[in-house]
Amino acid sequence: TKNARLLYHTHVYNMLLGFWFGDYLAAEKFFHRAMSSPSAKKPEILLIYHSFYGGLVAFNLYRHEGGSERLKEGRAMIDKMRIFSQNSMAVFENKWLLLKAEYQASFVGNGDETDQLYRASIKAARDQGNIHELGLA
Repeated sequence: TKNARLLYHTHVYNMLLGFWFGDYLAAEKFFHRAMSSPSAKKPEILLIYHSFYGGLVAFNLYRHEGGSERLKEGRAMIDKMRIFSQNSMAVFENKWLLLKAEYQASFVGNGDETDQLYRASIKAARDQGNIHELGLA
């Protein structure tokens, strides 16, 4: 329904606000609220941001707070970005690579492979003109 979509959009926007203001616990709360909405299953542009930033939040909180569920959620968002990138590498490749780098940093730690993934994400963003996402990596 229209109200359910509006509520989904509100939760995603609140998640993004939490992310950009560095309040990752609030971002996580709104990520989960949005995820429980039926609208989270429907393909729409906001699903991209919900999935991508939700993954970034999950990995950040896993590194700082712990919780295997966060690692699992982040991994699920990598899988979504991988599927999205199969449809359009130009839009999704840098996001997919950045989530992979965050997973690597969370699960294995920093190192050459992690650094290569971050650099590949930056290169993909630059090559595809996604300059607004360069700073995330």
